Amino acid sequence: MSTPHAAKVVTSFAPSASVTVIADGLELDEPAPPARSGAAPVIAFNPCLERDSDARTASRFCDEVLPRVHTRVGRTKLLIGCRTLFPLARRLSHLPGVEVAAPLHSLRGLFRRATVAVAPKRFGADTERGLLEAMAAGVPVITTPDGLNGLPLQHGREVYVEGHPTGFSERLIELLQKPTLREAMATRGRAFIRLNYSSAAAATRLSHVIATVVDGGHRRSASHGRSAGVNA
Repeated sequence: MSTPHAAKVVTSFAPSASVTVIADGLELDEPAPPARSGAAPVIAFNPCLERDSDARTASRFCDEVLPRVHTRVGRTKLLIGCRTLFPLARRLSHLPGVEVAAPLHSLRGLFRRATVAVAPKRFGADTERGLLEAMAAGVPVITTPDGLNGLPLQHGREVYVEGHPTGFSERLIELLQKPTLREAMATRGRAFIRLNYSSAAAATRLSHVIATVVDGGHRRSASHGRSAGVNA
């Protein structure tokens, strides 16, 4: 299976099944070029918005986190991608310091412009995919315990995990103000993707599963042959 959720679904109706999770492999992007001197830092919102509930979450982020960032960091730009520009998403584009890009089906282009990526809530598989794509692009990520969704990431190493708006804003401010911290987290994030979620890692895991199944089949065939010989 490609996701832990899919694996849980399978084991719910086939408890004895052996299930292996092999995520779709990601290609590592070249790290985003450094921002021009004096340019406003850019925050990419994950994931792309699809419905009103998504837009309301983005709006809460703009109300609860962004003002603190503007007070301490000054000029910043929040990039929000949308599948389609529905009315609530269009309303977000009128907020100061917010840019809404639509129609958009992948955040990879936004990550090329981003200083930091945020995933303040889990929306589904797209959130996880976007979080991993940001790390693959060398963009440090701040998320919540929900956004992490069981990914084997360590707080303070590959990502920051904060469950309260105050803590979330403090971590965001820290990353925006400290280029060396961003670089260190980006490097660790890319190393994590290369080891666990790259296309090469997925191919290696799949080959191990196939080899294990084939080896198990050979053993069962050999055991059956020996049993047949004894019975004969």
